[in-house]
Amino acid sequence: MKRKGTVWTILGFLMLIGIFVLYLFTAVRDLVSLGNAVQIKDDLTDIREDGISVEGDFYYLTDGPVFSMKHTINGLIPIGTEYYFLLYSNDLTRCIFVRASEDYAEEFYEEVNTPNAEGKYYGAHIKGRVRELDSQIKRESSDMINDLNAEGIKVVSDGSDILYIDLTTKFQAIFRLVTSIALLISIILIVILAKSKGDVQLDDSESLGSLKPIGIIAVVLLLACIISMIYSCNFIFN
Repeated sequence: MKRKGTVWTILGFLMLIGIFVLYLFTAVRDLVSLGNAVQIKDDLTDIREDGISVEGDFYYLTDGPVFSMKHTINGLIPIGTEYYFLLYSNDLTRCIFVRASEDYAEEFYEEVNTPNAEGKYYGAHIKGRVRELDSQIKRESSDMINDLNAEGIKVVSDGSDILYIDLTTKFQAIFRLVTSIALLISIILIVILAKSKGDVQLDDSESLGSLKPIGIIAVVLLLACIISMIYSCNFIFN
C-alpha cells in the first residue's frame, strides 16, 4: 500500500514538472516570437500562415467585438471570455479577425486619432501572433464571413482555415511566465516540506508546527496556479 502511494506521489510530482515546462516553454516561445515580429503590409496580403508574430499600422477596426465566447466550468463558474474584432486592410478589401480585450476598439481609435510629434497620423499599431480560428467560432461566425465575401471583402485565411491575430499574446505569455514561476516555487516548497517531515519525528509537535507555514504557502500557490492554468488554457489551445 505504501509503495502504491509512493508511485502516485512520483506521478503527481512529474505531472507538476511537466506543466511547469509546458508553461515556461510556451511563455518564452511567444515572447521571443513577438520580439521577432514580421512587419506586414496594410493590405493584409502577406498573412498566409499561422504561428508567426506580425505587426503593422492600420486605420479600420470594428467599433466593438463582432463575436465573443464565454468559458465556464460546468456552465456555472466563469473562467474567461474571448472577444474578437475585425481589422480591415487600409483599402477595405480584406479583413482579419483579431482577439483582444473587450475595450480594445476604444484604445485603437484613440491611437488612430493621436498625431505623432510631426503632426502626422500613421494609424494604430497592432502586434500579435497569427493563429487559426477555433472551429466553433468559425462555425458560429460563418454567416458573417459569407456576408463579407458577398460584399467583396475577403477574410484572411491560409487556404483551409480562417486566421486571426491574437493581440493578447504578450499579456498571456507574461501571465503564463508568472504562473510557471509560482508553480516552481510551490514545487520547491513541497519538496522541502516532504524532506523536512521525513527528518522530523511524528511526536515532535514543535518541529511539525514550524513546517505549517511552508505547507500553507505551498497549497495557496498551487491553488492559485491551478486557477490561472484553467483560465489560460483557453488562450493556449484556442
